[in-house]
Amino acid sequence: DAQAGAAAGGSITSMVRPETQLLRPDLYDNYAQFQNWGGAACSAAAISEILTAYGVPNATIGHEIDELGSYISPNGGLLNRHGFEVVAAKHNLRADASTSLTYNQLIYIAGQLGMPVIVNVRMSYGYYHFFSGGHFLTVVGGDAQGLKIVDSSEYYIHYLPKDVFYQMFTGYTAAIVPVDYQYTLPRN
Repeated sequence: DAQAGAAAGGSITSMVRPETQLLRPDLYDNYAQFQNWGGAACSAAAISEILTAYGVPNATIGHEIDELGSYISPNGGLLNRHGFEVVAAKHNLRADASTSLTYNQLIYIAGQLGMPVIVNVRMSYGYYHFFSGGHFLTVVGGDAQGLKIVDSSEYYIHYLPKDVFYQMFTGYTAAIVPVDYQYTLPRN
């Protein structure tokens, strides 16, 4: 039961581990799926990393591609962010999607509440130019200077300074929490 970990008072964010989508064929249903989907599986990897932290069995990247179904494409990645809500609901979880979380609210959810938050980033220039098509990262903590990150890409991002994060951040977030979990966000 996915709620058990959260109900026990443990921080889910402390259990989220990276699954490098282009280097782990063992996390897919088969090698053909790995070859076809590896470059477009960041959304499946992010939700897989989080479901695994919640204790959901067999929540591999491949299984999450299967669960996302028509919400994901091997050519376009996640086609509709509602897919996070659909997959979370299958596991007695909720994806609280937003386009208006403040930085302080983001670090409150991940840092204070210990709940992982998927964030969408995009960058078409500079060091992170491989994110030009978009990418999903998971925020697992942070402070006024930057965010602790779990990343499925070969950038192996563990931390992003606040200013770098805001250069890439599209504004979309999805906090993954137990279905009946209630919380109140700080105002700013």
